[in-house]
Amino acid sequence: GNAYGANFSGGYGTLVGRLNNKDLELPPFEILIQQAQYGIAIQNIKSTLSAEAPKEGTFRASLGPSTGNTLDSTVQIGKINFPPAEEGNLLVPVRAENLSLQKLVELVPDSPIDATGYLEATLPIKIAPGGVSISSGALRSRPPGGKIQYRPKEDSASALGDQYRLVAQALEDYEYTRLEADVELDPKGEMLIKARLSGTNKKLNKTRPIDVNVNIEQNLFKLLESIRMVRQFGQ
Repeated sequence: GNAYGANFSGGYGTLVGRLNNKDLELPPFEILIQQAQYGIAIQNIKSTLSAEAPKEGTFRASLGPSTGNTLDSTVQIGKINFPPAEEGNLLVPVRAENLSLQKLVELVPDSPIDATGYLEATLPIKIAPGGVSISSGALRSRPPGGKIQYRPKEDSASALGDQYRLVAQALEDYEYTRLEADVELDPKGEMLIKARLSGTNKKLNKTRPIDVNVNIEQNLFKLLESIRMVRQFGQ
């Protein structure tokens, strides 16, 4: 199926309703979706849905907790309640473990970066009438870290200022032991990632640690649409 531009396949579940004195109850039942994709594919989605619609009172439902797999990672989504506790705003807590940095980078068309390592992600997503946002999201590398090789195109490299040129030089062959990042997303899709890395570049200095701070700005919605179009064209 298709909803809001996302593709779903292999979904099924068993729904059993119960009518008590004209009050409708839906005991918890399992929902399974083989795959959902919008640029990034999430497989083996499992969740639980329950609901009640009293004759007199407010309809209530809850979805989750839910799990799925993407980019070598297990994604966990906390329980989502309807109506939401915060009126008009749906809060969706998302956590991912063992997120492959290599596969994450490979999603970006013509990315100048090669990277290895695994991340943990905590993303408190808010869905409001004005759009989707993330506030105080976090990424953390898992031990022992990994490697980053930054290979910008010549025209991009020449346009860099002196400060950014030094950062680019450090990341040409960078072995990091720690990667931390703060993630913010506004309702228009503008994403800001403030990353902090600790590691070494053996070509510059074999032993001296090098700390790097990098801010990455990207429109997430446009990026996901670009990835989706590339995948469609490839098929």
